[in-house]
Amino acid sequence: MLVGTVNAGKSSLLNAVLGNQISPTASKPMTATMMTFVHSPTNQNQKSPRITIQSLSDGERDILLDVDANPAGISEAREFLDEINKNLRDSIFEGDVDEAANSELCTNMPFPYMPQTEVDVVLRDCPGTNEDCSDRIRNRWRSYMHAADVLIVVLDYTQQGSQAEAELFETIVAERGHLHGVLVVVNKADHIGPDLVEYEELRAKTCARVQTYSGKEVSKDCVFFVSATKALIARSIICNSSFKEDNAVFQENFKWLTPLAINTFSNKFKPKPIVKSFSDLEMTLFDWTGLSAEGILEHTHWHDFEHALIRSVVYADAMRVKTGCASILASLHLVSVECKTQITRYRDGVAKNRVEELQRMHQQFLDFVNGEVSDEVEQHYVSFLFLNQ
Repeated sequence: MLVGTVNAGKSSLLNAVLGNQISPTASKPMTATMMTFVHSPTNQNQKSPRITIQSLSDGERDILLDVDANPAGISEAREFLDEINKNLRDSIFEGDVDEAANSELCTNMPFPYMPQTEVDVVLRDCPGTNEDCSDRIRNRWRSYMHAADVLIVVLDYTQQGSQAEAELFETIVAERGHLHGVLVVVNKADHIGPDLVEYEELRAKTCARVQTYSGKEVSKDCVFFVSATKALIARSIICNSSFKEDNAVFQENFKWLTPLAINTFSNKFKPKPIVKSFSDLEMTLFDWTGLSAEGILEHTHWHDFEHALIRSVVYADAMRVKTGCASILASLHLVSVECKTQITRYRDGVAKNRVEELQRMHQQFLDFVNGEVSDEVEQHYVSFLFLNQ
């Protein structure tokens, strides 16, 4: 699940993960209700996967759109989602919050580069946490936040240290009780290059700020500085490489991409290039940056975040299948809390080796949520969960 303050770039980050611009984005708030994107084991190997957009109303889902997951289908889905969000925002502006509160848009589509999973991978986007929305929408995203296996917290690099940022982490701790399973993504960090010294310093400062807000520690290995816009441009080129020389597909379905690339990468004193295909755009970006599309992802640290996300999904998938838990990280957190409680009890006179065993379990939990877990540790926790359910 993605959470963040208004205009932090949650939808842009989501689009970069999906490898295409499908979720509505703009300089003003766009997401009017909960947006869910589902990567299903049943559709990831289909030759012609489909996008199905559904609306949730009064507990029932109505199919609103069903298209092929090709450029034309994604363009149609993007325009459709954009129109629905605008209509919902108009309803809210006019005082009718029920329509937005009763709506939840679900898009079924394959995620590029997502590994084979046994269960659905669900990405949820929500309105800004500091946005004035109905209690029903707020309660819904709070409940999703509580149950999420992985929580992607999107911060705005230009608004670091804001009151809204502090309140966001206070809300997260209030709902989850911890920061386990949290990936902190600082977006709009466009000027940060590959300098690892600067990058590590920024991560450490962010960890300190988060601890001040929440009273909880977060590992710097779970903090990332990215430019979602640059990642979206590069990912769009890579994901649509099969249409590299197809000018018609590019000009019909990617009208948004060239202006975005020019605005993001071009020196304002350079003449605007003539771009008619993905090949033209890729060559233009190389002229401007000296980097390929893959090079841009590496240069801007996007790969660091992407790998962490995939790793988190793989661990959650493996543990969810083995235990049948509704939320494996939440369950493991309960185990961790129980360990702490038992440690306190046993220190009052029970055998020292039992205390050491519980301390070891607790540390293994901490290692697990940082993505460092062996098969032995994983099996140990599965057994421990069954014993405590």
